[in-house]
Amino acid sequence: MNIKFSKKYTVLIIVLAVLLALASPLQSFADDIENTVTYKITYTGSAQVDHVADVEIGEIYALLPSMFSAPAGLSFAGWQINGSGVIHQPGFKILVAGDVVITAAWLPSIYTLTYKANEGVGDDIEVTKEFEEVYLIEDNTFKAQEGYEFIGWNTQADGLGVAYAVDDMIIIVGDIDLYAQWQLKKYEVTFYDYDETTVLKTETVVHGASATAPDEPDNLTGWHFDHWEPEDFSVIKGNLDVIAKYERNVYTVTFVDWDDTVLKEEEVLFGDAATAPIPPARPGYTFIGWDVAFDDVTSDLTVQAQYNKVPDELVGLKIGDAQGVLAPINVALQRGSTMQFTALLDGVIITDDVVWLIANSQLATVTSDGLVIVNKLYTGQVTLMLFNTSNNMSASITIRVI
Repeated sequence: MNIKFSKKYTVLIIVLAVLLALASPLQSFADDIENTVTYKITYTGSAQVDHVADVEIGEIYALLPSMFSAPAGLSFAGWQINGSGVIHQPGFKILVAGDVVITAAWLPSIYTLTYKANEGVGDDIEVTKEFEEVYLIEDNTFKAQEGYEFIGWNTQADGLGVAYAVDDMIIIVGDIDLYAQWQLKKYEVTFYDYDETTVLKTETVVHGASATAPDEPDNLTGWHFDHWEPEDFSVIKGNLDVIAKYERNVYTVTFVDWDDTVLKEEEVLFGDAATAPIPPARPGYTFIGWDVAFDDVTSDLTVQAQYNKVPDELVGLKIGDAQGVLAPINVALQRGSTMQFTALLDGVIITDDVVWLIANSQLATVTSDGLVIVNKLYTGQVTLMLFNTSNNMSASITIRVI
């Protein structure tokens, strides 16, 4: 039987034939897709939720950074692949040929304790310690600025943090900076009186500051405060003893005559003796000394000359009778002084045939004309004798040397 197809059906048959020819390769491609192998990359950390990634076989895979929180006191060290014990860092590449378990490796954390000079002299000193390691704070090795001294450590430069002393024990749980703490040195300034024993004042002064002296002392009779030694204590740089220095008082001794005429003025140190002037001659009077002592001067002093009046008719020795009448009865002369005696006969001065004698020449001597010269060293009494060789008359007088 002959079958006749129209042109329309002929085209349809050809299309169906082409589709059937293509069906076999498409089925094979679909089967390949269905048979592609994938593997799991599992990241695990200690007691933390695993991280899983799907990777096809044959893929080159780079390890990720850690996605886990480090346990207390530990730090992430890298990854171990399938428990190999070898630690690899993130970014390390592997060829995937099956499931892979990547385990985080942890190591004890290492922390740095840093000592800082903080205005001292020296470079930072670093000490590394493991987590929770017990550590004793060390002593300072930085050099202090002039006038400062080390007093401890602090976690803040201004000293407002946590303070630590040398040999304090701490437990390391993280990095820590310790700043040296400094303070100005303190000194003792002691003010002493003249005896260098009696303390007048003690003052605590910081380096570079000044001390304040106490009131000027006045504790030594006859002496007055003059200055402190050392004189300068305005910039203190160490313990210091300051001594009060005195000078002897100076007094004025004034020697005056009977009428207050100034004979001599002398400045004399406390406790010293003044030197008297030569007693002046006073007609009709005998000088007998000074009214007050001046061998131990302790204040301003006025010393007045003292005299005894000689009666007008008895200026010298009256020898006009056989008894040799003595006038005056006695005379007192100061050491080192002189006195002129005159011989009288019947009230008339005589100079001829007159001999003057003194028995004790150690106390006084007499010249041929009756001038008695008293020694400067000794006191006592002597007898002045007068002889008139023309009539064999004599007279005498007792002289007290004072």
